[in-house]
Parts: sequence; structure tokens; C-alpha cells
Amino acid sequence: MIDDVTDRTGPSPITSDELAGELRPLLATGLIAFDVDGVLAPIVDHADDARLGDGVEALLSRLAAQACVAVVSGRSLRSLRELFALPERVHVIGSHGLESGDAAPLRLDAAEERTLAELAALGAVAVLTAGEGAWLERKPASVVLHTRLADPELGRSATEQLLEASARVPGAHVKPGHSVVELLARSTTKGHALLTLADNLGRRPIAFLGDDITDEEAFAMLGHDDVTVRVGGGESCARFRIADPAAVTALLHKLVAPA
Repeated sequence: MIDDVTDRTGPSPITSDELAGELRPLLATGLIAFDVDGVLAPIVDHADDARLGDGVEALLSRLAAQACVAVVSGRSLRSLRELFALPERVHVIGSHGLESGDAAPLRLDAAEERTLAELAALGAVAVLTAGEGAWLERKPASVVLHTRLADPELGRSATEQLLEASARVPGAHVKPGHSVVELLARSTTKGHALLTLADNLGRRPIAFLGDDITDEEAFAMLGHDDVTVRVGGGESCARFRIADPAAVTALLHKLVAPA
């Protein structure tokens, strides 16, 4: 067992073998949850080109046969279903917690619809400002400005203008990420989604692996008995840090291997 150092300034580096040792005791009663992009799938230039890492689908299926497994992503449910072959036994949560494969489709009220329409108009202007390579993704309750493929300076300027303009839209909520900014018509966090799912399933503790700014909200909400893991670099409040999606795939191999 890896000691939790309370006075550390960042996550403790951990190998796939060591993390498997942390998670095996959780398989019988806990919830094992993953973000997708940058965790189960390598980061790509365009979000629509993303796919699960080699062998991940089969490994998730095997893990879900012996444990409670969830995917908690900022992607819409539609995107998750179209791009990733997630096993049926895996609980799938999209839009940072606003959509669930186990629930009815998301419906916005009239005020939220107006907010979303205003945000979409602002997002369209931001795409023009950012120029070639920028694009706007539309979800049931949000729009996302993607600038990874745009000129960096133009992308930053467009993002700053969008953030300033969206702050004046009643009911708007902002979630920044890596070369993206998401504007939502309804508030949500992955942390709340994880805690709600764990309560509904009667599973504790929770292990969550994520790589982005929105995952930090979840890390901060989880408790001392939970296992939080940052995948890749960047500042983080997670307990542990694992190298990259390849290390996550290696972790899955370890978890499904005979003890």
C-alpha cells in the first residue's frame, strides 16, 4: 500500500503495478471510474477522431464482469456511443454528469433553452475570431469552443472574448479545459455525478482516473478513503499521478489478470 503523504505539494507518482495494488481491494465493494479522453483514449487533435486505446474495450468488459465500472466524461452521450465501443456493463455518464445511460434524455426548461441559444451565438462568433482550425461542438446543454488546431494567439484571444461575453449571459456556466472552453446552460460537476452514482449503486469507496481541469472538481469532492489519480502532467489535487493512457491500459491488464 502506498502511503498518503499529507504535506505533499502534488500527486504522488505511481506505477501501474502499484496502482493495481491500491485498487484490487476496492473491486468487491467500490466504484472504479474513468474519464475517456486522455485516460482510456489517447488525446488527438480533433475530438471526432478519438478512439479507445488498443485492447481497452475488451479489458473494460472483463473488469466490469468482476467490479462496478463507470465512465464519466464531458462528452455527450451521443458522442460516447458513436465513437467508443463501451461495454454494456459499464455505467456511462456524459456531459459532466447531465446525461446518463441509465436515465431519461436530458430536457432543458425554457430559460435554459434561451441561455443555450445565447451561448451558441457567442460561440459562433468565437469560432470566426479564432479562425481556421477552430470549431464549435454542440451538446444537449452546452456548446464547446475547440481551438487546439487554431492559431494559438487567435485561439487565446477568441477564448478570452468568449469568457468575457458569456459572463453577461444569465444562467451560463463555464468549464475550461485543454484548448477548449465549454459554456453550459445548467450547472454540473463530475464529482457530483460520481457521488450520486455511487450512492445509487451502494458502492464505496470510489476510484477515479482523470486528466483534465474538469476532473479536478471531482478529485476535490471525493473523500480520504477514495482513490484519485491524475493521468499525465499538470497541477492536480489528486492523491496519485500515473504517466499516460498507455499506463492506464497496463493498469487494466493488471486488474483483470488472475491474482
